[in-house]
Amino acid sequence: TYYKVHLILLKFYLIILLFIFCESLYSQSPGNVYNPGAYSECNPSAIYKKFYSRPINLDTLVKPLAVLGQRVWRIIDLKEIEAQKVFKPNNTCEYLDLFEVLKFGVLTGKVNAYSSEKFDDNIKKEKIFIKKLQMILTFKDTLTETIYDSDGNPEVVKKNIDRQLNSKDLVGYLFCEDWYFDKQWAQLDKRLIYFAPIYKDQKLETEYPLFYFSFNECRDLLSSFKAINLRTTDPYSYEKLILSHQYPSFVVKASNVFNRKINDYKRGTDVIDEHEGSLKKLHNSESDLFDH
Repeated sequence: TYYKVHLILLKFYLIILLFIFCESLYSQSPGNVYNPGAYSECNPSAIYKKFYSRPINLDTLVKPLAVLGQRVWRIIDLKEIEAQKVFKPNNTCEYLDLFEVLKFGVLTGKVNAYSSEKFDDNIKKEKIFIKKLQMILTFKDTLTETIYDSDGNPEVVKKNIDRQLNSKDLVGYLFCEDWYFDKQWAQLDKRLIYFAPIYKDQKLETEYPLFYFSFNECRDLLSSFKAINLRTTDPYSYEKLILSHQYPSFVVKASNVFNRKINDYKRGTDVIDEHEGSLKKLHNSESDLFDH
């Protein structure tokens, strides 16, 4: 019996050691893995919460009072000039661009990135750990530079380097919102569920979300960095910017029984009409409620 007790304690001790090892291997507290890139002269850790403004107090949605709900997906196209002014890098420490803020947050363990867009009770299983995040965010690039020989003749040399992705590698952002009519307040409202940076693989000519962020999980991070306000000179956090919709975007999909994107069944100018029509249907539903 004495040896059995010691054997059980030894097994228990080994399990604890294994757990500690795995926790350290997959920890979301990665240390110094964030590479500021274009912001190499800045210290994001010092900037973090320097411009902090408390997240906006969103009213709790009472499910029985929410009717006529619809899920909507919209895209911010970074080719748009107005979107570039707000979301593209400006290489100043006062205004880090959005992707740099998200990189800082996810690589220092302040927020989580997920591999799935299904934000249900099992979303925690889709969390991307630091090792994989580093692989996703790092890619091989070619650096071209000119060197001169002893006679002063120039020669172009190409070097293969590993670097972290930055905003210049993105083509846009995807936002997913739940639109609903709040019967208690008699108004059409929306809740942002998740968002994702969209990357374009130049070799394969394909665009896809790098990973997904829960908006609620990111609100404290987004409230900690100053965003460019195109309307006024008042201080503006990224959280307020995103909730205000003060940027160009267009609807690419609204929930439907076939789970299709608008581009799957519309072409040309019909796509634009469908973009506008998706939200008009929601506004018309609001009016219909008051007609009865």
